[in-house]
Amino acid sequence: MNEKIMLEIVFDNKFIDVKIFQQFHELNLFSYEKIRHRQYRKTKELKYTSEKFIELLNKSIETNDEFMLEISQPLHQFRVIRKEAHSFFSITFPSEIFFEKKNDIFFYINNIFNNSTAIVAYIVCSEDNFWQNMEQTDIYKAFNKPFDYLKLIKSPMFENERIIDIEQNAGHSHIVDDLWFGSCWAMWFGKRYYEYIPESLIASFKDGFENMQLDSGARRVLLYEDISSFDKLENREIQQKFRYVTGMDVVAHELMNKPPDNVDPTIEILNGQFEHGGTKIMKRYLDKENEMIEKSKAVRVEIREFEVIDNRWKTVSNKVVDI
Repeated sequence: MNEKIMLEIVFDNKFIDVKIFQQFHELNLFSYEKIRHRQYRKTKELKYTSEKFIELLNKSIETNDEFMLEISQPLHQFRVIRKEAHSFFSITFPSEIFFEKKNDIFFYINNIFNNSTAIVAYIVCSEDNFWQNMEQTDIYKAFNKPFDYLKLIKSPMFENERIIDIEQNAGHSHIVDDLWFGSCWAMWFGKRYYEYIPESLIASFKDGFENMQLDSGARRVLLYEDISSFDKLENREIQQKFRYVTGMDVVAHELMNKPPDNVDPTIEILNGQFEHGGTKIMKRYLDKENEMIEKSKAVRVEIREFEVIDNRWKTVSNKVVDI
C-alpha cells in the first residue's frame, strides 16, 4: 500500500503551547533524518535529534513571531507553522503507519479539541486531496490522467488559459483567513469554528459514518468508514451532501467575497441591517421533513441572523418559517 495520509490541525495562536506538538512527537510514529527551521527570513538545516527539535520548538514559540519548523525523512514530514493569527500542525505519513496507530492519533486529536486549543482539523488521502484541488490541465497531461469529463472555466489569472473548475469536485477545499473549509474522510470542528459554520448545521448531518460530539462541545465527523474508499460514487455523494447541509461553500465564498454560481440554491447568505442588529442572514431552504432542498421546492426556510465582528459570525437570532 503506497498511499500517504495527511493530517492538518489549525490552532488559535492564543492557545499555542509546545506540549501540544511534543505529545504527538512522543508517539514515535517513525524516525526522522533532518530538521529545517525558518524564522526572520533565515533558513537552516540540521541533523535531527529529538532534543534539538524540542529546543527549537520551544525557542520559536517563545518569540511570538512567525516561523516554520519541519522534521522529515523521504516518506513523511512533521511540520509546525505559525502565522500572524493562527498556527498549523501538519503531518504526512505512509498509510500502513496510520492504520497501525490510528487509535493513538484519534485520541491525540480528540484530546486537543477537548482542551479547546484547536479550531479545525482534517485527515485525508494526500493523492485524493491533490487531485480534488488541481486546476492545471498540464498536470493532468503530465500524469496521463483524463480530464475530458471535467468542466473547464476561464483562468482568472491568464486570459487565454482554461483551467479545471474544482468547485465540481466533492473533495475540494477553500482556505480563508487561514481556516480550512472542505469535506473529507475525517474532520474535527472546534467551538471557534462554529462562528463560521453553526454547530447545529454540522450536527444535523446524518448521512455519514459517524457524527459525534466531544466532551468540550467540539464535533468529530467521519463521512465513510474506509479512508481509502474516497472515490466510490456513494462516498463522493456523501462528501457533496456534507457541503450542502453545512453550507460549507456558501460561507467560504462569502468570506472570499466570491458568490457561488447557483441559480436555485439550498442556502443563501444576505448582507444588510436586520431585525436583531445583525449584518448577515443565512437562509436554509427545507422540505416537509426539514431536509435541505432547492429554494424552488422548499416549503419552509430556516433564517439565522449573524452579528459579524472581525470576520467572526455570532448567531443573534434563529427561526423557521413557512414559505
